[in-house]
Formats: sequence, structure tokens, C-alpha cells
Amino acid sequence: MSARSRSTRSPSSRTTALTVLDRRTDLRVLLIEDATTDCVLVRALLEGEFPNGDIEAATSLAHALDRLALADYDVVLVNLNLPEADGCAVVRAVRVTSPHTALMVLTGRGDGTLALWALAEGAQDYLVTGEHDGPRLADALLRGLQRSRTEQRAHAVLGSALDHESESAVRLRELTLAKSEFVATVSHELRTPLSSIAGYAEMLRSEGGLTTQQTRFVDAIARNATRLAVLTDDLLVVSSFSSAVEQLEPVAVDLSVVVAGTQEVIRVLGAGHQLDFVFELPDHPALVTGDAGHLERVVLNLVGNAIKFSKEHGRVTCRVSTSPSDVYLEVIDNGIGIPEDEQHELFTMFFRGSTARNRAVQGTGLGLHIVSSIVRHHHGEIDVQSGSGQGTTFTVRLPRRLRAA
Repeated sequence: MSARSRSTRSPSSRTTALTVLDRRTDLRVLLIEDATTDCVLVRALLEGEFPNGDIEAATSLAHALDRLALADYDVVLVNLNLPEADGCAVVRAVRVTSPHTALMVLTGRGDGTLALWALAEGAQDYLVTGEHDGPRLADALLRGLQRSRTEQRAHAVLGSALDHESESAVRLRELTLAKSEFVATVSHELRTPLSSIAGYAEMLRSEGGLTTQQTRFVDAIARNATRLAVLTDDLLVVSSFSSAVEQLEPVAVDLSVVVAGTQEVIRVLGAGHQLDFVFELPDHPALVTGDAGHLERVVLNLVGNAIKFSKEHGRVTCRVSTSPSDVYLEVIDNGIGIPEDEQHELFTMFFRGSTARNRAVQGTGLGLHIVSSIVRHHHGEIDVQSGSGQGTTFTVRLPRRLRAA
């Protein structure tokens, strides 16, 4: 019998079509065997077991590769001891020419190492020449074919899933970038009119002559213009990190110096709250790699958060410490604390906990989100320990840099 011409169907369509494999299967087999006696014997056994099959023989590798290029086969059964090429070259050549065809190898006794190598290269199974009668040979071919088709289905499903995941990831990145660009554009457009509003409000107050009610109105305008200006600045920072346009220069920064430089600003922020501020800094450099301005924002946002939720006459501690591999920043307060069931949402955009709402604490809900974004871009981590009425400790861990240069 001669092999049918190569089908225009893809290997996957052939795989789907043959879901039940038995002796009645319309099996297409190419036997590659140079020994005439063995070739006749194996072919006769297969034709006896598969009466509806199409069994063809090729007596050389070159002849077989020509056939594989022109016709579709379900199984290739190849002798690894062909005179024109070693077993490794035979398996590779068949796999390259017909990658989706089940490949079974015939070996002689004592060729176990070569057979195992063939399995590693993609053969489904190996048979020892002369040790199989018709039924055993047929069962081995059907098992190999079933294994090959199962592997092809798995690869097809995995490939489809990976393609879908890749498309979804690209689409998500596009949407994130579009959102960030929109937020950045709107924020930039708001900054100028907000500055004008705040400026006009201040001019009205400085000129005097306002009634008590007018003064109250102007104060409200100035206060809300300032609040919106803070919000737009925060949104610009968020959009820069979300769109990955924020690039951090690999500069050595001493976190102790950063914290020391914020002390006066922190005391101004805490004015009127009757709080005790404690700064605990090491007597050696606490070097990290990153951006000093962003790290200063981390300190101020965390301390500002502590100030908002501290009780009068409370204490806020800002501590820097080091280990052989890390630098730590801790901001500790003995304030009202954070309920445990809300802590997992603390770093989410616009999240405001129940304590903030109940105490009417002003804020944008972006401060801690910005902190987590900055820490993440510095390859660090942030943790919170708190409980209702137990105070709060934020701990930032950053990779330590051992030398300034």
C-alpha cells in the first residue's frame, strides 16, 4: 500500500479526529528499516493487526524523509541502527521533518542507552527487535500514538492559554498606561487654576474690609483649594509610578541623613497636636540605593499619618536601624490604632479606614499607597503592626548598600 498524500489538515485536526484507538483505526505507519527480512516481518505483523491501516516501508533515512515531506503519518517506526546515520541523527532528522508524528524506535539488545536518549529527544517508546509478536507490537504502537496525541493536546491547550494570557497582559498594560496618562493630564490641567484660586483668596484676605461671613467664605475657598492642590500632586506621583515612567537613579542615599533632614518639617506638621517626637538614628551610615526625594516623602507620609491618628500628649518615634543585608525605617505611634480587618486595604488607592471617617480626619486616601509604591520601586517591603487602641508601627525594609560608590 502507498501512503496518502500529505493532508491539508493541521496535525491538531488529525489528532482530534482519532480519539478512539484500536485495531480498527485507519492507522498510517511509516516503517524505516534497512534489513529486508526484519522489514518484511514487521510490516506483515502490522498489516495483520491493522486491516484498515496503511503500512509503508522505507529502506533508508533519505527515502523516509522524502516520504515524510510528502505525506501525513500517524506513527513512524524507525530502526536506530541504520547504516547511513547514527541513532541520534535519525531521531533528530525525523523530528525536524515531522514534529507532530508519533515516533517509536526499534533497537537491538544492549542498546538501552541509545533508546533512553531517543526517549529524551521526543520518541514516545522503544521496542527491542524480535521481542514482539503482532498483538504486542500493535499495543505498543497504539500506546505510543495515544501518548503523542495527549502531549499534543496538552501543548495546544497550554499554548492557547499562554497566548490568551499574553494578550490580556498587553491589554492590561495599555489600559493602565491610558489611565495613568489621563490622571496625569487632568492633574496638570488642575494645578494652574487651583493656584490662581488660592492666590486670589489670599489677596482678598490681605486687602481686608471683608465681613465676618465673607472672611469665612474666603477661608473655605483657600482651604479647599489647598486640599485639591495636595490631591493633584498626589495623583501625579501615583500616575508616574503606575505608568512606570518614574525611573529611579541608582544613587547611594543615607536614610539616617534623610530622616534627620525632615525633623524640622515634622515638628511644624505636629504643631498644635502636643506630641513628643523621638528620632533614633544609628551612629553609622544606613546606605540604600534610590532617590532621596522619594524616600523623604515616605518618611513624611508615614509620620504625617501617625500625627493624624495620635492622641494629645502622645509620642511618635522615627527609628532607623540596619542589619548586614537591610536598612529599616520604623514609624511608631501610641495612637488609636487600626482595626485588624482593615489592615490588608491600607495601601489601596483612596482607602480611608473607619477611624479616619469617624474622626473626620482630612486626607486623600493616597498617602500610604504612595509610600508602598515608592518602597516597591526601591525593591523593598512595608509591614504594619497595629490593633484598635494599641498604636501602630509601620516598618519599611530596604536592601542595604554597603558602599557609597
